[in-house]
Amino acid sequence: MRADRRSVLRSVRPVRPAIAASILCVSLCGYASSATAQSSGDVRALARTVAAGYLDRARTAERDGRPIAAEGLFTRAVDADRSFLDAYLGLARVLVARGRTAEAARILELASLHALSNDDDTARWARAMAEMGAIDAAIASIEHRGHTARAQRLAAELCAAASRLPEALAHARRSLELTAGDPDAERDARRLVRALALLVGEGDPVRYPGAGASAFRRLLAR
Repeated sequence: MRADRRSVLRSVRPVRPAIAASILCVSLCGYASSATAQSSGDVRALARTVAAGYLDRARTAERDGRPIAAEGLFTRAVDADRSFLDAYLGLARVLVARGRTAEAARILELASLHALSNDDDTARWARAMAEMGAIDAAIASIEHRGHTARAQRLAAELCAAASRLPEALAHARRSLELTAGDPDAERDARRLVRALALLVGEGDPVRYPGAGASAFRRLLAR
């Protein structure tokens, strides 16, 4: 039995210092990466909390008719968190109300670079752009970024407002495709498609003859 124990002890070799150092280094690097990621997340959360506080105060100042104070607080919210879309939109709104439309447009341009993380954000941003009169830029942004039914419906509405009816109809149809499985949304999308189809003229049998139309009617449609 003692011989067996001695043979077992001899078979267990000590770990070489270089190997031990490598293992320790890998462990420490993994811990450091994890700690850094957690720290980064904590910083972002803290920044959003600070920005949200400024945002609440800015909205209160805006409601109370204190545009200068509101502008300052919205600016602080943007500075605290560059990815906070609500802060950009609020600042742009106050600037427009004060007649500084060019500055508001620059603020929204910054928002498009830093604060559009999903299609809903893009839709909100595009609506703000359209309210400032920059409909073409809003439509272009949605066409580039928007992939939800809500974004496509907004694009249809903006195109219609700009008298770009064929484009509006195309967006409305895309919105209808994306509402599959939602009866209420699908019903609303169908109504929009029908209304735009009539505006475009697809309900006109002369301009848009059906597949079974006579050769004479197809000739009239040319």
